[in-house]
Amino acid sequence: MTVNYRPLNRSITFACVIFIFVLCVVISLVDYTAFYKGLYERNRFYLTDLLHYIDRNIDKDDLAECTRTKEESEMYKGLQFFLDSIVDNYNIDFVYIIKPLNTEKTRNYMVIINGISKKEYENDYEDLYFLGDVPDDSFPPSVMHSFFEAMENPGEVSFDQDKEPTEWGYDYTGMLPLQDSNGEVFGLLCVDISVTEIRKTLINHMIFVLSLILGIGTLFCICFILWSRQHITYPVKALEKSVSEFALTSHNQTDPALLAYTEPDIHTKNEVESLSHAVSQMTSDIKTYATNILAAEKKVSNLQQNVAKLDVLAYQDALTHVKNKTAYDNAILKLNEKIASGTAKFGIVMIDLNHLKHINDTYGHEKGNEYILGACHIVCEIYEHSPVFRIGGDEFVVVLENRDYENRNELFNQMQKSFEESKADESRDPWLRYSAAFGMEVYSNKPGVDVESVFKAADKIMYDNKIKMHEGR
Repeated sequence: MTVNYRPLNRSITFACVIFIFVLCVVISLVDYTAFYKGLYERNRFYLTDLLHYIDRNIDKDDLAECTRTKEESEMYKGLQFFLDSIVDNYNIDFVYIIKPLNTEKTRNYMVIINGISKKEYENDYEDLYFLGDVPDDSFPPSVMHSFFEAMENPGEVSFDQDKEPTEWGYDYTGMLPLQDSNGEVFGLLCVDISVTEIRKTLINHMIFVLSLILGIGTLFCICFILWSRQHITYPVKALEKSVSEFALTSHNQTDPALLAYTEPDIHTKNEVESLSHAVSQMTSDIKTYATNILAAEKKVSNLQQNVAKLDVLAYQDALTHVKNKTAYDNAILKLNEKIASGTAKFGIVMIDLNHLKHINDTYGHEKGNEYILGACHIVCEIYEHSPVFRIGGDEFVVVLENRDYENRNELFNQMQKSFEESKADESRDPWLRYSAAFGMEVYSNKPGVDVESVFKAADKIMYDNKIKMHEGR
């Protein structure tokens, strides 16, 4: 038996590992997508409410004038205090109003106002930007493109997530264009929330989900593997061993009595136990079937031998053991079928023994039989690739086929010569000096020509030959 390179235990374990992996990937993707969308959706609502709240507390015309003159008004100072309180009291990173200038890498926006926290006032005041400043540490071009797109939609809140970090890190930004009473957009109100915190929340959530899936999945797989070993893999392995041993002992086995199957001890109360009983019953049936088959084969063999013997007797000449007249009649039918299909290629040789009656009358029928056998032996030796038929007491027919057909003239001359030499050898007994008349004709593919016409032509030639030899027919 061939070695099983994929044991069932290993396959089940591998399938469980793949199951856990796929489960982790699918649930993680689904959960990540849902949680990710939920977080950002919540922040969108939060930023939208905050932007509209700030917008309602801004005097646009005064701020637009401050933007043009780059001088702070009393209302501007009040707005500064308001934005500072927003930074300190709301969960955001930055709030600012800017005027986008271009999308180059440097000096691409002008500061209108920044919300400044208490910490920044105390520690980073010298690094802060105020009205009219155009900082060198500008936003990346991708962020500036988002700012310009937002400026084209006055009154609408839009959002942008940094695709590349600024010096302040990654931010999720809500943007609202500001218009004065003349409908002119003069600035962009922005509120930033740190993406880092969102990512931390996502990562912590995914670690918890994956740990939960791995734990539950591993526990399930261990329980399943232990259960399958007891109820499936070990019983199947025992069944496979018994079947393999039976197959090994039964290979090329000719004695059904030696076909022995040992049923494994399986008590799983499931399909495996049922299969084990079925295999045991099947091997028993195979043994019985093989016994009956051998007995039947012996009977058939004996019958075939008897039929073969009858077949030989039916188509074989009893004296010479060449084919008889019945066999010749069957051969005629087959040759006519070949003629009808256009595939016929044959010749007929007629042989008529001389002096058979004289041998029988003078020396007895036993010597006459020797005379017939000797003459037949010469014919069979010469035409060894063609069937020879005895169609009468002293008449033989040869149907030329294969090489004998191709060498028909040479063989015909050889047969005439052999008989002439035998007849001329006076040292032999009279019944061993063979003489015969011969005739040969070849089938030609002409209309109306059949086996009978070829036979008659050969018989005519043989008869003329017998007349020339001055022998009576």
